[in-house]
Amino acid sequence: MRPPGPLPEEQPAVKQTRTDMNFSDFNTIIPNIGKLTGLLGKIDGDRHRLIMNNYILAFFNSHLKGLPAPILESGTPEYPEVLLETN
Repeated sequence: MRPPGPLPEEQPAVKQTRTDMNFSDFNTIIPNIGKLTGLLGKIDGDRHRLIMNNYILAFFNSHLKGLPAPILESGTPEYPEVLLETN
């Protein structure tokens, strides 16, 4: 667990530069309708869930268990769809 106090200056940020709804439950709830109407991007729903699950797991393991999370610091070639930036 992170000790109390101010946050470090560099924090990961999530930037959404696209207008699709892939960062939602639409891939699970209405994948076919979402693709037909343009609400969803080109990424496959299963791939999207895999990426999201791995990043969320890394975040909680890092912040709650204090485990290293290199995927949050430098990304991984396994997921070229993800662009990490720090402020």
